[in-house]
Amino acid sequence: MIPSGIHMQSGHLMRATLTYNGTTLYETVTDTVTNHTYSNHYTVNIPALVEGDTAIVGFAGATDTSYVQQNIESWTYTVQ
Repeated sequence: MIPSGIHMQSGHLMRATLTYNGTTLYETVTDTVTNHTYSNHYTVNIPALVEGDTAIVGFAGATDTSYVQQNIESWTYTVQ
């Protein structure tokens, strides 16, 4: 994410959007202070990974010994 200007350790409020169309998961993260945006997509079969049609969604992430703490201020779920 760093080449895009997104630094999760900045303490800035980030807006994350995840969209899944049945085969591809699209991710967009926007730093609401700097307006930098990171986008990526992943080919994934989510029902196969979770072994069903329902799952719990959350935010977490770490690489090696680095980590970032998230405070989710709002959450919206929309069925398309």
